[in-house]
Amino acid sequence: MVNGKCNCNALLCVALLMMNRTQHFISVSVKFFPEESDNPPHDNKGEASAVKKVIVLAPCRLIVVNQNHYNLVANLRKIEAGENQFEVCKGVSLTCVNLSGLLKALEGEVAEQKEKLNCLLKSTSDLVSGVYEGGFKTWECTFDLVKYVQDNFNKIFDEDKKPSGGVWRVLDLGCGSGLVGLSVLKLAEDNGIDIRVDFQDYNEEVIDYVTVPNTLFNFDDERVAKCTYFSGDWDNFVDQRLSSNQLNSYDVIFSSETIYNLDYFPKFMRVLKSCLKSGRGCLYLAAKTFYFGVGGNTRTFLKSVELDKDKVLEGSIAHAIKEGVHREILCIRHNQS
Repeated sequence: MVNGKCNCNALLCVALLMMNRTQHFISVSVKFFPEESDNPPHDNKGEASAVKKVIVLAPCRLIVVNQNHYNLVANLRKIEAGENQFEVCKGVSLTCVNLSGLLKALEGEVAEQKEKLNCLLKSTSDLVSGVYEGGFKTWECTFDLVKYVQDNFNKIFDEDKKPSGGVWRVLDLGCGSGLVGLSVLKLAEDNGIDIRVDFQDYNEEVIDYVTVPNTLFNFDDERVAKCTYFSGDWDNFVDQRLSSNQLNSYDVIFSSETIYNLDYFPKFMRVLKSCLKSGRGCLYLAAKTFYFGVGGNTRTFLKSVELDKDKVLEGSIAHAIKEGVHREILCIRHNQS
């Protein structure tokens, strides 16, 4: 992850994104630069520089597949370098949006929307808290998680534990481009398992311009109709699930590279406690053992699960990858009915 200073253009982009979102602001301070002092620098008059810092919490939005998504896919197919096909892991290949051709494929789109998208794509930082959470980038642990699901598919989707009704409910949490959820859909088809997948990411632009088009690239309309898409902050996502009477509805949650920030642990835990099926739901989480600069790590997360006052979750290390940067697959189960 990149934690260095953003240049002036990137900060301007952040400001534009904040101004153009119809969201609620909360009075919480956030540092754009890790080395930034709690006290703003003073100008020649001895007055604090006017630097306004806010965190924007994106509301939960249910994104419905529409003609605009189909038009985007058609445009991407027409232009050179509009799509990429690659092997996520052995035997699982997906066609995906090529980000370098995305803006060209959006010719005719509302200028304001293109400007917001351009700001995100060209930001010098992979992460800007409350504004952009890295969804356009495919992170390393994504491939670890898909490989683990492929190797353990029959264990994860155990025929003896099939849900009543026969359909597995799956959530790809912090989905980004959706590679994990889409790969699970492919593997389910190969294994004759009926599942429906919900995709969730913080940024609606990621869902609209990458996740949904990636689904359309790889599946027919019948399969696409069994997918649902959400954007927004995790707390707002849980509130949406509550308001639609959909709490504790997921048999399996998959998530990759989502515990990089210690500050996000409480929200992440709330999603698990509120969305996993009581007594049987399971999260499979792929993450680096330690994230430098932002403090998140797998051991601290497991400790948070252990010490959580509600005592409804239990966690363990399901798999460890020692090559290169150390990474792990965690298994977190909902243990109360």
